[in-house]
Formats: sequence, structure tokens, C-alpha cells
Amino acid sequence: MRRLVVLLIMAMLPSQVLASVNTETTTFRPNSRVIESFTDKYGVSTKQIPSLKKFDAGQYFYSQRLEYYEFIWSCKEYGDNGQCLDLVRSPRPPLRLVSFVHDRNDESKIQADLVMIYNQQNEKKIELINLSKDKSARSKYQVSTLPILLVVRGDKEIARKTGLETRQNMSNWIKHELGKP
Repeated sequence: MRRLVVLLIMAMLPSQVLASVNTETTTFRPNSRVIESFTDKYGVSTKQIPSLKKFDAGQYFYSQRLEYYEFIWSCKEYGDNGQCLDLVRSPRPPLRLVSFVHDRNDESKIQADLVMIYNQQNEKKIELINLSKDKSARSKYQVSTLPILLVVRGDKEIARKTGLETRQNMSNWIKHELGKP
């Protein structure tokens, strides 16, 4: 009986039930809620556009922000059914490589030399922080052992490598971590 009522409503009001209205940034597929394209100051996206929902069958709350590839997507406006009517995106903060060392740690001195060699050979530079000079960084990044190498986006830690590595292993680890979406 419930399906019959839903089918009747869909037959009587097909455009209101199935379709979402296009906006100046978001274009939906005809008679659908699937986003076909998105245009803003960062360009046009036609594939892999997230579909943000506020509620799924009224039971589950979804985040209104979604980090997806190189952008943070959010919904500008929701419909009564929880469907996103218009999207907004902003670029994600860039990835940073940070290495922590200390003057009194022998492995840290070797790590500092490895970082300098890496920075000479690669475009993506590692920021070297000496904890004997910057005492606030230890608590900010929760550094307990040295040497340590972090991949950071904004203020959020993405990956952590603790201990001394060979130059090749360090380079391979960095390439692997930077290659993730």
C-alpha cells in the first residue's frame, strides 16, 4: 500500500518529486537529484561531485562539510527533504612536511642533514623545527620521540613517521603520503 501511494504521488508530481532546480553554480541531471556539473571561480567539475545530504530517511545526520580531493564542499542551501539544493566549494589547505629535531639528540642531527639534502633535491620542502628553540611546537604537534616527520594539512596531522630512516626510505614514504587523495 505504501509503495502504491508513493508511485501515485510520483506520477502526479514528477518534476517536484524527482527533480532539483538548477542554480547558478549547480546543474542537476534532468528529472534527477544527481549533480551533473558544478561551476565556480575554481572552474567546472563534471565528475565525482559529492551529493551532500542533511538527513538520510530522517534518521542519520551527515556532515555539512566534506573534504573531497582538493576541495572542501559544503551545502549553501538545503531543501525540506534534506537534499542539498546548491553547493559551495573552497580549496583545501596545502599539505606541509614538518620535521622535528633537538640539539641534544644525535639522531636529530642526522635527520636535520637528511632534511637539508631532501630539500635541495625536491620541490616540496620539509619545514625543520628545532624543539630546543621552539618549545610550543612539542605540545602543539604532540611530539614525544625524536626525530619525527609529519605530513600536515592546515593544523590537522595526516601522517606521522617516527625514528631515523635512510634518505631513500624517507623519500619513498613522503612520495607515498603525498600521493594519497
